[in-house]
Amino acid sequence: MLRVFILYAENVHTPDTDISDAYCSAVFAGVKKRTKVIKNNVNPVWNEGFEWDLKGTPLDQSSELHVVVKDHETMGRNRFLGEAKVPLREVLATPSLSASFNAPLLDTKQQPTGASLVLQVSYTPLPGAVPLFPPPVPLEPSPTLPDLDMVADTGGEEDTEDQGLTGDEAEPFLDQSGTPGPGGPTTPRKLPSHPPPYHPGSKRKRSAPPSRKPLSDKQQDFQIRVQVIEGRQLPGVNIRPVVKVTAAGQTKRTRIHKGNSPLFNETLFFNVFDSPLELFDEPIFITVVDSLSLRTDALIGEFRMDVGTIYREPRHAYLRKWLLLSDPDDFSAGARGYLKASLCVLGPGDEAPLERKDPSEDKEDIEGNLLRPTGVALRGAHFCLKVFRAEDLPQSECGATPSPMGGRLLQLL
Repeated sequence: MLRVFILYAENVHTPDTDISDAYCSAVFAGVKKRTKVIKNNVNPVWNEGFEWDLKGTPLDQSSELHVVVKDHETMGRNRFLGEAKVPLREVLATPSLSASFNAPLLDTKQQPTGASLVLQVSYTPLPGAVPLFPPPVPLEPSPTLPDLDMVADTGGEEDTEDQGLTGDEAEPFLDQSGTPGPGGPTTPRKLPSHPPPYHPGSKRKRSAPPSRKPLSDKQQDFQIRVQVIEGRQLPGVNIRPVVKVTAAGQTKRTRIHKGNSPLFNETLFFNVFDSPLELFDEPIFITVVDSLSLRTDALIGEFRMDVGTIYREPRHAYLRKWLLLSDPDDFSAGARGYLKASLCVLGPGDEAPLERKDPSEDKEDIEGNLLRPTGVALRGAHFCLKVFRAEDLPQSECGATPSPMGGRLLQLL
């Protein structure tokens, strides 16, 4: 049994002026565990423990633990903040088969970020197992990691990458009972420690209230509704777009339509039986793909938002909002089109909000009713108008200033 206690991190800063909402994920033998999100803190304290069942296989001295710290985003992809690889040979080298680490975090170019992660690792071998090699000189209580060859994290890691989902055609207005969500990792265990002092920043990342009512860990029925209305300015030629929505371990899709401004008008339902504490941190992925591309499901654009962000809105819904689509692997590429949708999360006793189409929507300003992911900036456009000459402009009564009325422009660029 391998046990890892992730204690805290220090000096975890984002590339911009925002204060990070950090979480840490640890991967061993292909199995990933993840901590909770600590909001608005450059020195996040997790104090969470995880276990990996080695199924009778002894821990090898060449084994490593890969840890990644990211900034949690309610809209858009989580931002990569740093990573480290922890050599587990130091655990095997101690008589107690446990060690503490102060791991410096590296960026994607393998350069120090100035942040560090403190964790403890212990190993419990099978009864009667013989140590792999004799222990050397005892280590210091908190050794610093040696220089290691790291594998760069591209920052595009997806928190739902292990869902193994397949899409199906959604039937509108399904009325089915909720089913339990997919099983998660072993429930983390708390570990007492002495956290570092917290140094508040000068700017808060989000406008959420500083104190929020604790979420219940009791499982209950929820229904997530995503109404896909229409698309605008989708890039591509002769495309046949389809919208795939992934929420709470389920994936559903709309019917296929044609053109760069398709009209969908379909509602997808997701019945979930989970606790608010777990469900509200789950993301909803809305992905537009071209069904005619030679590549399987060629991506046009994607939008992401957490379930809790929707539930905290008035009436627990965003109604008839334009979603800015982007490339999840390259936010600097700008907008990849727009998708109008209504997002709704209903809990026990909640009533679905009524929505009506306003006649003025046909001429509405998209940017005035837009949800934009963090990290995607709108780029302004400049229009240049040059007038070369005019003819037959009538003279004013005084003959000094010609009036433009009644004349004509011959060349206009």
